[in-house]
Amino acid sequence: MPYRPAVAKDLQWDEVKDFHRYADFPTDPDERMNAITSSLNNGMKALTWSVGLSRSWRTPIQIQAYVRQAVGEGYVVYPGVFQNYVELTMGPVGAVVQANVKKGKREVKAFALTDEGEHFKPVVDYTIKYFVDNDLDFYEVFSTASRGAPKTRIDILKILAEQGEKTEAYIVKELDLSPYAVMIHAESLRDINLIDFESASLHEGKKGFPYILVRPINELRKLGGFNVERIKKSFKKLGCDHKNGKRFTYIEFGESSGHHEVASSSIISLLDKTGFIKPATSFRGRSVRSSLKPNEETKRFYNGWIVPVSKALETGEVSPLITELDRNHYFAVSERFRKTSPSVNKQSKVDRVSELTALIKNAPGLTARALAEKMGLGAARVLQLAGLAMEKNLITSVPSETSENVLCYYPA
Repeated sequence: MPYRPAVAKDLQWDEVKDFHRYADFPTDPDERMNAITSSLNNGMKALTWSVGLSRSWRTPIQIQAYVRQAVGEGYVVYPGVFQNYVELTMGPVGAVVQANVKKGKREVKAFALTDEGEHFKPVVDYTIKYFVDNDLDFYEVFSTASRGAPKTRIDILKILAEQGEKTEAYIVKELDLSPYAVMIHAESLRDINLIDFESASLHEGKKGFPYILVRPINELRKLGGFNVERIKKSFKKLGCDHKNGKRFTYIEFGESSGHHEVASSSIISLLDKTGFIKPATSFRGRSVRSSLKPNEETKRFYNGWIVPVSKALETGEVSPLITELDRNHYFAVSERFRKTSPSVNKQSKVDRVSELTALIKNAPGLTARALAEKMGLGAARVLQLAGLAMEKNLITSVPSETSENVLCYYPA
């Protein structure tokens, strides 16, 4: 288990030096929302901000100890993971500062909340309580393949809650997104029942939405954490370049590169955002009739989380969000994180794929949502595992009779 012995108490350091502030906390309400959502895109990050950090200087081991104290028997990650959360997520949005602290002869890196990080901690606590009480998962609501996606999902939910049903074309124009990006966000929100979504053309069975290269792929130097050379080889294998205008879909790209569907869709989204590809056809015709619809959960989330949190971030008045949390809340978040986070799930991918394959063999026709309930995982995690199982030809999928956008899984 990823535990190391440590005592959850603050220390009086002999020396604090090399103070470093990553950035100022934003003043614009929209940027504040983006800072909060990007810092809470998994449950362990929420616990880090809520109980792991304070105005006192704490090392990664101390942060881990405070989180472990809060969650009891719940799951806790390594100290180095907590350090990555702080340095890569909370520091850059201005919620945390860093320094080197010294005790005796030993000098280590430590972190503390900024004034703003401490001030807006009630927003984090309120989010923890709301998500636990309403059976929501941080990773599934705020998970992102590219910068700004958590805020984008909030914007989509606000539009639907305030204005009612909207076409994909409207969302594309209103939020200045690509059709593919809207489809990805809409499917993710639908999978966790925060909206209803019927796509008329973006998926067209298994073909997917067509794209073309518009820049030389050899100019690509990096793309998130993906292997650039593997991406280049895939386009060469497909026979696509920026001159011949040959079409491809994310399904075809995934088959060529060996990426599963989740990774393939993330790569295509990033290539679209960086201007290397664009839709091969205009966003017209049947796609205009595709629609995103609010449901009861949309309205519940809007009134219960978006409205009060947006007001607090705009005015700075957080007292209405001050929340009393207990160990049950912290434990629920840590265990949900263990089940839904692909990087730390206690069971290996091989074991999970075997479990998923066995369930489908025993009950052909299960949907991702049904599999998620049976496996105790999130829908996003199940979709990833299903992609891996299909790569190995263990299962296959067909559109549901009720909706072509909901897949049913069968043994291969």
